[in-house]
Amino acid sequence: MAEVVYLFHLNDLSYFIEMEKYNIMKISYNADASVIRPAHVAKKSEEILAIEEFINSDHENICFEYENAEEARKKRNNIATHARRDGLSVKALLRDNKVIVIRNEKKNTDE
Repeated sequence: MAEVVYLFHLNDLSYFIEMEKYNIMKISYNADASVIRPAHVAKKSEEILAIEEFINSDHENICFEYENAEEARKKRNNIATHARRDGLSVKALLRDNKVIVIRNEKKNTDE
């Protein structure tokens, strides 16, 4: 097996390093960009998409029903985290195997 030698710069001096001996990273320029994938972008769940539609509607609440209470609890936590992170003005309530999302009414501080 042939030795692989790479060139890298340190303080404007060039050094040759044996790749296998020092286990350094290979750097290349003008690489084929068609093989580079974009960073992973999380897809929004069906619940989040429905909540975003709900916010823009005139409905008072939206209810998601699940097979069991454990699944509902997990989904409620996901919804609450997403709402807090993205500043959505909703509140997620857990009732048995249902998650009920209501608008988070802002309190009047003028009084």
